[in-house]
Amino acid sequence: MVIDLHTHTSSGSRCGYQTPHELIAQAKRIGLDGVCLTEHDWVWPISEVEALAAAHGLLVIGGAEVTSDMGDILVFGVHRPVRDIFKIEDLRALVDEEGGVMMVAHPFRGRLGNGLSVDEACDWPVFRWTDGLEVFNGRSFAREASFACAVARKLGLLGCGGSDAHASGFVGDAVTILDRAVHSEAGFVEELRCGRFHAEHRLLRQSYSAREEIQL
Repeated sequence: MVIDLHTHTSSGSRCGYQTPHELIAQAKRIGLDGVCLTEHDWVWPISEVEALAAAHGLLVIGGAEVTSDMGDILVFGVHRPVRDIFKIEDLRALVDEEGGVMMVAHPFRGRLGNGLSVDEACDWPVFRWTDGLEVFNGRSFAREASFACAVARKLGLLGCGGSDAHASGFVGDAVTILDRAVHSEAGFVEELRCGRFHAEHRLLRQSYSAREEIQL
């Protein structure tokens, strides 16, 4: 089941240049099975997410990209406000209370220019607070993606993929593929928590899972 785990819309993110309907229509057009709406520091109301899913006949999940003191964090399965949460430990507490999942978003974007090694990156505190990291981001370069895979592999962390699409033309550039079909947010979160998925970067033709890494 192919899902884009990281998208933004004009309804919830100032930097979004696509409406939710445009995003979902594009996802259906290119054959995705679902999308996650991960607006900056804002959680979609469940009723609105369900209405979008019903209108388009596609799985739609409400998540968020939270600005924390250790970088941007993707959260899923959380329905309480996140705008005033900045400390990573407070975010972890909220996610645990709601039975959700948190992944570091694009952890190495623009951060590999000073000779950062995999071992050094593995010591970053953020990885001790999160369930995994976004190994494939549609806006990241090949070197950043490969580096993220190496860090995830060394730490034994889950690695997801999302396009980070702010406009419909980029939807699906990177995705997460669930091993099993799901029909609800609860089922989706359970698959993430159990690691029953792998990530693919369709532009770079790379794939990563916690079990193996292959070149497509």
